[in-house]
Amino acid sequence: MQRIRDWIFSIPLLAAIGTTLLAFHPLIRITGLFSYGAMGRLVVAMERTLVRCFRICAVRIEKEVAPGYRPGDPVILLANHQSNFDIPLIGSIAGTPAPRFAAHHRLRRGIPVVSYVIRRGGYAPIDRTRPREALRAIRDMARRSNDDGVPLVLFPEGKRARDGELLPFQPAGSATMLVVAPDMPVVPVAIDGAWSLMKHGLFPTPYGHRVRIRFHEPLDRAPGDATDVVAQTREVIAATLAEWRAAGLVDRAGR
Repeated sequence: MQRIRDWIFSIPLLAAIGTTLLAFHPLIRITGLFSYGAMGRLVVAMERTLVRCFRICAVRIEKEVAPGYRPGDPVILLANHQSNFDIPLIGSIAGTPAPRFAAHHRLRRGIPVVSYVIRRGGYAPIDRTRPREALRAIRDMARRSNDDGVPLVLFPEGKRARDGELLPFQPAGSATMLVVAPDMPVVPVAIDGAWSLMKHGLFPTPYGHRVRIRFHEPLDRAPGDATDVVAQTREVIAATLAEWRAAGLVDRAGR
């Protein structure tokens, strides 16, 4: 019965997501002609709407935000990566101005709104087969954000952990970002449950699923600290995942 319910409620969820993307597409394209700030406000509104769409499938988002983190502050958010749901989830909490992401280069084409925002918003398109170009894109994005005070998001694992287990961090991209933006505090972000939420894409989406996310306190920065901060971030995220799982707050089925 659970499987049947998953399939039934996934249909209106897909419709809601499609409607949201189509509705925001012309508005974001228009505001994108003027400034990133104007476009970014709509991007955040869209991300929050997309997250709300998952209520159709009774998805529960349990978020924790440390007192020292203030949405919209110019910080570098380093997060573990479990699914495409991570992006609107982080953006919906990070607030305005909408944070810039390092995104897979294939997302630059073919997806309403998303592809336009990546191209127009100064995001970093990443092709893992071309590491030098990827680092250059991250460097350019970090420099731009450091200048205009826009938050940054990077997934140091480099790819999605499809079984929810924390992968080794690929330090080059994160370290590059931290070196270029030395004055931006680093905020570790831990996510769990998203991997099984989108284990089958969106069809079906498991009904009654739970996803947890925690924005930690910003880490102190010091000159030449990039490598150490990346390692510390992974330790913080790993400890959070272990804490949640030991307490049964997110079980291995993600329910």
